[in-house]
Amino acid sequence: MKFSVKKIINPQDTQSPARFHPAPVYIDIMDLDALASDVSHSTSMTPADVKAVIVEVVTVLQKNLIRGVKIKIDGLGLFKLSFGGTGHEDAADVSALDINGVKVTYIADAKIKKFISSSISFEKKKETKNDEAVTEGVDA
Repeated sequence: MKFSVKKIINPQDTQSPARFHPAPVYIDIMDLDALASDVSHSTSMTPADVKAVIVEVVTVLQKNLIRGVKIKIDGLGLFKLSFGGTGHEDAADVSALDINGVKVTYIADAKIKKFISSSISFEKKKETKNDEAVTEGVDA
């Protein structure tokens, strides 16, 4: 995977010098049709069958998340809802109206983390007119 170099200023201390950090360079977005096509090549299912299954998995996932169910998919990870809320001095004053910032949280499974960390290598993005990066290979 390629990475670029980003100059970042600490927003909590704007007077401190900027620092340079690695940042991922994404080359594409795989959509549902491309994913279904890729999966179909290693199964006996057609791309349309795979797509139908994925669409139904998403529907079932949504229905269960709003019920308060955590969904664990072995090898992929855990999906759950999280949210923030307004605090009160008295527990009796807390209501559903205080809930805000509902998010779907994904926690990667140990198997996918292990695969990625043992398989990935990094390469610095080649220099362009707007940056100072030079190609260098670095293994994880």
